[in-house]
Amino acid sequence: MDRRAPSWRGLVPARWALRPAPSALQRPHTSWTGGASLTPAQPALRRSRASSHKVFRLHLRAAVTNRATKRRQCHWEDTAERQSVFFQNVFKEPAIVSILALLATLALAFVNGANDNPKGVATLVGSGTLDYRRALLLATSATLAGSIASVFLASRLIEAFSGKGLVPAGSLTSGFLAAVALSATLTVLLATRLGMPVSTTHAILGGLAGAGFVAAGPAFDTRAALAGFAVPLALGPVAAIVAAVALVGAGRALRRRLGVGSDHCICIGNTWVPVGAVAASRSSTPSLMTAAHTAGARRGSRGAQATKLLHGAGGYERGSAIAAALAPAAVATLSLTVGRTSECRRRYVGRVLGFDIHTAVEQLHMLSGLLVSFARGMNDTPKIVGLAVATAAISPAAVALAAGLAMAIGGAIGARRVTHTLAARITPISAGRGLAANLATSLLVIGASPLGLPLSTTHVSAGGILGVGGAAGTLRWKSTSEVIAAWVATLPAAFAAGALLMQILG
Repeated sequence: MDRRAPSWRGLVPARWALRPAPSALQRPHTSWTGGASLTPAQPALRRSRASSHKVFRLHLRAAVTNRATKRRQCHWEDTAERQSVFFQNVFKEPAIVSILALLATLALAFVNGANDNPKGVATLVGSGTLDYRRALLLATSATLAGSIASVFLASRLIEAFSGKGLVPAGSLTSGFLAAVALSATLTVLLATRLGMPVSTTHAILGGLAGAGFVAAGPAFDTRAALAGFAVPLALGPVAAIVAAVALVGAGRALRRRLGVGSDHCICIGNTWVPVGAVAASRSSTPSLMTAAHTAGARRGSRGAQATKLLHGAGGYERGSAIAAALAPAAVATLSLTVGRTSECRRRYVGRVLGFDIHTAVEQLHMLSGLLVSFARGMNDTPKIVGLAVATAAISPAAVALAAGLAMAIGGAIGARRVTHTLAARITPISAGRGLAANLATSLLVIGASPLGLPLSTTHVSAGGILGVGGAAGTLRWKSTSEVIAAWVATLPAAFAAGALLMQILG
């Protein structure tokens, strides 16, 4: 039997066997119609053709994708160009830019109220003279009165913060003032969210410098900015610290001369002690309960509440058991501390001319908080009004009233975090120390406003608190350093924001 490979001859017609196979390179994208698929070159030809079709499909898909991508890019570029042209045309409309500047000014007044309203009454809250709501109501009413008075008593500040003299008259446009107001608003808003008391004056000055640098370039009067603004702003907190320390010293001397002392108190609170010491602390509890009864008789409802805490059925046992479950190494037990401690509210003892000393100090403290809030409204409102009236025919009195209302709303909504920082985080505040800090602040700010000196109410009020805390040796340096860092960062942050916004609005 012949086992050789069979020959194709004789099995198919000669015209089929002798027909040359079409080359895949010659016809890569056409189908072959050579009849029955019986030639030896057909398998390789099919693979070659399939590969060619696959490559063709990939190239076709890539071409379609690239075309669609280019079409989308062209659409995006056209859209961006149309939007750019639209905004350029919008910002060229004087009426629209004036409205934007006015809205930005009111927004600045809003965040100014949230950050600055607590500055006059933070010592009242910290000393326990007033609660937060009553103190904020006092600050809001006094600030609104100061805003109205600023139109008649602080007209120089309105002109100083309108940008006149810092940049050429041609650069003093509504877009310029809108960039300044928006940059200051963003800076103060960020600080308020962080609970940091910063200077709105510094924020406005930074915005003026940044926007003026972009708008005027070399024509920007750096010397005028430094001489007219930076020096008073830098000396304000120093003067407040010196004045507060001097007032604290004068108050101590007056107390000694009048024979005014400080009342002692009994402080009741949780103290964490080791587990082994619980038995010893329980054995001393009966002797402390008599003191608690005495405290209740002297201090009314608070003392009665403390007595109830000590005598409550099972209250001590449950508190100790829960504390032991949470912390096996120690338990919380109620303790009494006799003496002058920072946790107790300080109270003055004595009478002068028939008046109780402590009541008189508290009344004077509230009056000083009223003066600080009035001075803040009279000092800060012209700086905000100047941005609105520089390029628009708007009455300064109307803008001052609107700014005062915006300050009141901002203080009512967002002043709690800054109040906590000033009232509790920097130093413990008593009524006497708060009175000294507020007197220093109000005297400096009220004296500087008619002269056109741009003092920062924030720096002056916080400087007064730092002064009384330093005189008493009770400053908390971590919180103090955070506040000072926020002060330092305000000016460059507002400068950068003003330059960027001027690029957009200019």
